[in-house]
Amino acid sequence: LREELYKEMLARIQEDDASPPERDGAYLYYSRTEKGKQYQIHCRRKESMDAPEEIVLDENILAAGHAFFHIGVFHVSPDHRLVAYTVDTTGSEEHELFFKVIATGEFLSLTIPRVSDFEWAASELFFVTLMDETRRANRLARGSLRGPLTVVYEDSDPLFYMDLAKSKDDKYIFPSRASKDSSEVWYIPTNAPETPMRSVYGMQKKTQYLVDAREDVFYVVEYGSTPYGRLLMASPEELARGVWKECIPESKVILEGLECFQTFILLFERKEGVQQIGIWDPVTGEHRVMLSGEPLCAISEWANYEYSTTTFRIAYSSFVTPPQIREYDVASGEYRIIKQYAVGDSY
Repeated sequence: LREELYKEMLARIQEDDASPPERDGAYLYYSRTEKGKQYQIHCRRKESMDAPEEIVLDENILAAGHAFFHIGVFHVSPDHRLVAYTVDTTGSEEHELFFKVIATGEFLSLTIPRVSDFEWAASELFFVTLMDETRRANRLARGSLRGPLTVVYEDSDPLFYMDLAKSKDDKYIFPSRASKDSSEVWYIPTNAPETPMRSVYGMQKKTQYLVDAREDVFYVVEYGSTPYGRLLMASPEELARGVWKECIPESKVILEGLECFQTFILLFERKEGVQQIGIWDPVTGEHRVMLSGEPLCAISEWANYEYSTTTFRIAYSSFVTPPQIREYDVASGEYRIIKQYAVGDSY
C-alpha cells in the first residue's frame, strides 16, 4: 500500500521542472529538478539564460546517505562568490550552517551549529541567530569567515523568538524579537556591522510591527493603535527624535506586509477578507490597488532580488487558478504570467 500511494503521488508531480530565473546583479538564479531525483539543484547563469549553467548547490549530492534532508537558509554572498546554507538531516529542526565557494565547489571548513537565520552584511561578514537547548532562537551573533562568532545580543525572555531580515538596497540588517502580541526591530548598517544596533520603533506591549527601508528612509507597518495596521515613515534624524509620518491616513485596508523598492513600496493588503496588492508612491504619496484577488485566493511575495526595478513578482493561486508566478509592471498595472505550475489531467 505504501508503494502504491507513493507511485500515485509521484504521478501527480512534474518531476522535471524549473523555477523562473530571478536576476540578482549580473546573474540569473533558478532551481530545477530532474526526473528520479528528490531534491532541487540550485543553478545560475551570467547575464543571460543562453550562458553556460553553473551549479550553485546540488541538494541531491548533499542528501545522499541521509534518511531526512532539508535546506533552511540559502543566501548567496553580495559578491556572488559564496553561498551560505543551513542543513537539517535529523528532522529535529536544528540546522547547521555551511559555506561553499561556487566557482570551485570547495566547501569551507567553517560550520556553525544551531543556526536559525542568517544574513550577509558584506562578502565575508555576516549575522546569525542561534537557538538554545529548547530550540528557541535567542541569540544574535556577528561572524566572519576568518574569525570566531561574537554574540551581540541575548534574549532571556522565553516568550520571544529572534529573527533576521535585510533591506533590499543591502544597507541595513534588521534583527528582531517577537512574541504572540509584541515585537521589536533593530537596525545595523551593513557598512558598519560593529555599530551597536538601534531600535527602530521601540518596544511596546501588545504592539507588533514590520520594518523595511529605502533611500535611507525607514518604513514601518505598525499594529496596536489600529486593527488595520498603519504605514509610517521616518528619516534617521526623525527616527532619533521619535517623529513618524503616517503615509496612508485613515486607511480601512488591513496591511499585512511591505516590500521596499527604489521608486515604490509594495504592500500586501486585505480588504473585506480578500487579499490584494497595493502600491504606495513615496514621491507623490499616491496609494492605489494593483491587484484585487479572487474571493478565495492566496497571494504571497516572490524572490524580488533587484532594488532598482519597475516590476515585481508575486505568487498567486486560487481554487480555480493553478499556482502562478506573475510579474507586474508598476507603471501600466499590467502583468504577465512567467510560470504556471502544471496540474494533473485528473483535477
